[in-house]
Amino acid sequence: MTPEQQRIAIAKACGEGHHHIRNFPDYLNDLNAMHQAEKVLRKVMKPSDNDTIIGDRMHDYAEHINYAFDATAAQRAEAFLKTLNLFQPNQKQ
Repeated sequence: MTPEQQRIAIAKACGEGHHHIRNFPDYLNDLNAMHQAEKVLRKVMKPSDNDTIIGDRMHDYAEHINYAFDATAAQRAEAFLKTLNLFQPNQKQ
């Protein structure tokens, strides 16, 4: 996915799809914006999903995000999209 496609997908997941992309937060470069986006995961994930997220997906994506404490905004954005099955690595513009 291009950075623009990632921004759009995150914004839609956060319920901001009715705005123009220029008004979307800069998720891939702003840790504060990603912190706000990550709060959406708490709303959409069921408690039973935690085992899947922690056990499967987060383990699989650990190489992409290194450790959560040191992850850049772009790494967090990719992990966010993958967690919600929205990331499409080979998507063209």
